[in-house]
Amino acid sequence: MKLTRLSSNQKSFKTINFNPKGLTLIVGTSSGEENAGNSNGVGKSLALRLVHHCLGANGSKKLGDKLPEWVFRLDFEINGKPYQVERSADSKILALNQQSIKVRELQAWLNQIGVFNLSAEQKLPISFRSLVKRFARVEISDCIEPDSTAEEQPFEALVRTLFLVGLDVRLVSNKYELKKRIDSLRQAKKVWRDTPALHDLFRAGNDARIRADWLRGNLPRLQEQLNSLVVAENYHEIEKVANEKTQKLRDLNQEIEILKFRCNSIADLLIVKPDITSQELLSLYQGLEVIFKPEALRHFDVVEKFHRSVAEGRKRRLTADLIGIQSEILVKETERGKLAKDRDEIMQSLRGKTAFEEYRAVANEFAQQTQELKALEEFLEVDANIQKEELTIKEALLLDAQRAAEYLSSNPLSNLEIFYRRMTECLYPNSASGLSLENNTGENLLRYNFKVHLDGSKSDGIGHAKILCFDWLVFTHGANHTMQFLWHDNRLFAHLDPGVRGRWFSNICSELLSTEKQYIATINSENYDSMLCLLTDTEKNTLELSKVLELRGNMASQKLLGIQVDL
Repeated sequence: MKLTRLSSNQKSFKTINFNPKGLTLIVGTSSGEENAGNSNGVGKSLALRLVHHCLGANGSKKLGDKLPEWVFRLDFEINGKPYQVERSADSKILALNQQSIKVRELQAWLNQIGVFNLSAEQKLPISFRSLVKRFARVEISDCIEPDSTAEEQPFEALVRTLFLVGLDVRLVSNKYELKKRIDSLRQAKKVWRDTPALHDLFRAGNDARIRADWLRGNLPRLQEQLNSLVVAENYHEIEKVANEKTQKLRDLNQEIEILKFRCNSIADLLIVKPDITSQELLSLYQGLEVIFKPEALRHFDVVEKFHRSVAEGRKRRLTADLIGIQSEILVKETERGKLAKDRDEIMQSLRGKTAFEEYRAVANEFAQQTQELKALEEFLEVDANIQKEELTIKEALLLDAQRAAEYLSSNPLSNLEIFYRRMTECLYPNSASGLSLENNTGENLLRYNFKVHLDGSKSDGIGHAKILCFDWLVFTHGANHTMQFLWHDNRLFAHLDPGVRGRWFSNICSELLSTEKQYIATINSENYDSMLCLLTDTEKNTLELSKVLELRGNMASQKLLGIQVDL
């Protein structure tokens, strides 16, 4: 795949005609005057974004909002055959070879056109869009590590890197799939443990097998209890009547006891003797004769007679009261006997029977334990199958680890490492560098640990140099692609020392002489100018001839879009 031209339907746009082979330079420059603009924000990185936009990247809302009337066109060729894509800034217009197409259809076409050999690895997370970013890093996060781009998961980054350098990715895919299967099995087991029927059991730390055994023994007992229960539909109404009669019996008993207490009290009164006898009273009177006149004592007989009549009347009244109370007691005792008999007959009718609620409680308990036993039996079966499958998967992982060790023993990176070192030694002759691929036997998704090394790469400049060299390795000595262009943005050159930057372009120009490939670089004028003094006249001339566009920051008309807009 080569780029031919980037253009727009707006006349102010600075059309980019890419050199068909060799170096293509897009330089951003300042006016040289103070406060007259600089080389930042002139459209160098925007040009790269527009290429991605035309090659099926997700649409940018900001681009669509700012430039709703703009349509961009990218002309390119694949295996010598020309193609063109037109896409509006808001993605409402999208056409491939002047035929309307949807974004997903364009992405599918790019997957199938053969830029990358995707047919043999359909199950891997690789696509045109995911791989083309390795040849045109557009985001800042694309430029952190050479073996990954923005938003890639470690497994995705590993697969795409090994795919592009031509290493076997089958074992990488195998471990990923096997580990994902183990994770899904463990998740399934966790889901089983968290079901309502089992959650409390496991939370309490109980053993599933022991609980299942207990349930198998307890369920027959509950079934037998259910079978023995006879439900009385009006159990509660009958029970209520019995309770009411019991309360009446209690009230009658209390009334009878009170009446009996009154009878006892009257009986005690009837047998009480007078405090003084008639003879004692007569002696008292006779003793008083010496004090009182005889006339005062002559009425003793009358008094005694009155006293006797009062006592006899009181006795008659108490006796009548006692008879009345005893009659009342007899009536209440008769009533109590009848009431007790009725109550006992009612209670006898409930004997051996139960209320529906009690039956339902036992039935519910039986149903719950039956359901719990079923869930436990299913869990135990699943658990056994999961353990068996986990062992099988672990055996497969172990076998794959052995195969990976055998594969690594053949040193599959040796030729690539030689070329990578040659590239880095041109830039940093005294820095060790290399490629490492180690067998990852840990319980994770990665089959290998792949690293690109260059001493001092923690610094921005050397870190970006590491990316430049690795990208060039993939571009010129990689596999599974027919990419004929590599684009590096200014952000990868900005932190390089001028000497390193000069050696890079000198080496690239030399490498490109014997190929038909395109190397496209966007660079600020200050970074460009600072390295020229380190190049030969021939190299300077090559760079000057490779310039296809110079963008300036002093006037909006000199920028890529030809207008002032903040994107």
